[in-house]
Amino acid sequence: NRRGLAIREVSHQLLTDYLLTLDGRLKSRSSRRHYRMALRRWLRFLYREQVLLLPWHEEVDLNCRGSRRKVQPLTYRQMKKILQVPDLQTSSGLLFRAVLELLYGCALRRSELYALNLGDVDLQERVVYVRCSKNGSGRSLPLVAPAHHFLLRYLLEVRPAWCREHSDDAFFLDSDGKRFCPWNI
Repeated sequence: NRRGLAIREVSHQLLTDYLLTLDGRLKSRSSRRHYRMALRRWLRFLYREQVLLLPWHEEVDLNCRGSRRKVQPLTYRQMKKILQVPDLQTSSGLLFRAVLELLYGCALRRSELYALNLGDVDLQERVVYVRCSKNGSGRSLPLVAPAHHFLLRYLLEVRPAWCREHSDDAFFLDSDGKRFCPWNI
């Protein structure tokens, strides 16, 4: 090694320093885990071969704690600013406002929003039925008043104008009559 230490002189401090250096160099969590796993296997091999006197492989933690990026939720003020961005005088602005209100008001995931069909939104009962959720089970969500208002406006003012012969029963359509999703914009 670079410090000129013999392999038998591995210490807890040396392992800790190396792992901290490794975590600083590698950005991906999976890469850090692979390097840690390789180090652990190498140390286990050296211990079995009696090159190392202590089982240092047990000290290598495979969980790279603290490396996951913490997502900060938007504050009420920030969300209020975002909701004011779409121009409600345009069809696309009304679509985006309805999408934002639904995402924020019902805490929908993007994939759940893109998968919504006309039958999944009950404006009379003020309920959204999510059929394709992350864990595979569906759920029903209450529709908050602002989302209800903008969804109703979208359905009355925008969707009929954008609906085409090839349009399926997608709740949100883009201006070409296709299911609304970011790669269609």
